[in-house]
Amino acid sequence: IETFGMQKINQYILNQFDIKKTELQRKMLDEIAIQNGKNNYTTQNDMLTIFSKLYHKEILNDFFCKFALNVLSQQRYKNQILRYIYQFFHKTGSLDFISHDVGIMIINDCAYYIGVSVYDSNQKDGNKQLIGKIGKQIYKNLNY
Repeated sequence: IETFGMQKINQYILNQFDIKKTELQRKMLDEIAIQNGKNNYTTQNDMLTIFSKLYHKEILNDFFCKFALNVLSQQRYKNQILRYIYQFFHKTGSLDFISHDVGIMIINDCAYYIGVSVYDSNQKDGNKQLIGKIGKQIYKNLNY
């Protein structure tokens, strides 16, 4: 964000991925920006597009796609979909009363995009355990 600026990043996302509902408005953990009504937005459909292009190496180049997948496979937060399964290239996120986990799950040599978002949770830190249970059920149903 410091190197390129938010406007150029947003323009790149729009032009490179043809996704229209993802927008960067603030840096991570920028509480002042949040208080001023700025946030970062995306949709499950936009995430599907990005993860699919990354997995099929249709963006960047082979080296950087592998590098990105390696980073995604080593996420430290294992309290959502990765709660009950062991291989998931993913990115989690949360705000007050919101949580999500999106990524690629490999089952029987097939890649599946999995994205779960919980909004308006009755728990301040979102409902990560529910997301974990949904991920576990998806894994069990697809692992035949």
